[in-house]
Amino acid sequence: MTPLLLLLAAPAAQAVDIRWWGIGPGVGTRVVPLAYPVYPKQAKDAGFGQVEGNVEFSVRAVAYAGKVGRVALRGGLGGNLDTWGSQEFTVGWDQLLVRDGDVQLLFGGGIGVGHERTYEAEGEAGAYWDVQYFPLRAAIAGLVRDRWRGYELNVWGTWHIVGEQELCGVDGECTSPATLSDGLGFYGGLGVEATVFFGSFFSSK
Repeated sequence: MTPLLLLLAAPAAQAVDIRWWGIGPGVGTRVVPLAYPVYPKQAKDAGFGQVEGNVEFSVRAVAYAGKVGRVALRGGLGGNLDTWGSQEFTVGWDQLLVRDGDVQLLFGGGIGVGHERTYEAEGEAGAYWDVQYFPLRAAIAGLVRDRWRGYELNVWGTWHIVGEQELCGVDGECTSPATLSDGLGFYGGLGVEATVFFGSFFSSK
């Protein structure tokens, strides 16, 4: 059975034209909302304030399927370098809308897994609000390429499907939101990100 599956898969793999590929670092920031996260009621009642400003560092990898689009992987770390930090990984597809010489315009999205934690006080001490989530991410991007690099700027939007949430005190005791309304909050936003890809972007066609 396994040899048969391999024989069937081989022509399909050969038919996929990996036209370009790249991997590289990215940096970005959330623009809306400026103060984040917009906490659910339980966290507000516990004295958590919103954090202002953030920066996101990422590693991204893309592989283009011919002239159609690309598979995209992204792993990122974000936060305000103080009381709030997040980690997430997404996989998605970006459709190639325009390819004019060395310039590309793409639109796409992805889904993944993520985690964020906010501390009540400065530094990793005291009470904290912990959220597991599944990010939905969409972006429109412009990319300029040369032979071995791609330079991209994208505007993205994200919405977090919230999973488990916990409010943990200084004594180490953690509680989940008592009711559905207590646990609801706005976990999303808009931002920008710049990335430099290193790989193969040369094409004679």
